[in-house]
Amino acid sequence: MKRALIVIAMGPWLVLTSVGVVAQNTDRPAVAGTTPDRRPEAAPVIQETGMTSYGRALALRGVSKPTPKNLNFLDDQGAWYTPFVHPGATAPYDIRALHGGSK
Repeated sequence: MKRALIVIAMGPWLVLTSVGVVAQNTDRPAVAGTTPDRRPEAAPVIQETGMTSYGRALALRGVSKPTPKNLNFLDDQGAWYTPFVHPGATAPYDIRALHGGSK
């Protein structure tokens, strides 16, 4: 009895999804807007990229001077997410003391 109810309940769903697939199959290619090769005039534009001095200071908290050369990648980090600006593991693994503890 339960199987019959499932088939009856899914019947309209199957018909609607198959009609949607058939309706999308046309000879013309889909085009996103009238000028898909150009951005809209009012679209936001990135003015500046790169890590700010504040972001660099956050990333280098707990790192002794001189800054190790293996952290020079921060110069090329840009606006991408970096885990170095967030506290990681707590003590005893918090070697940069970002959680307020001592080294």
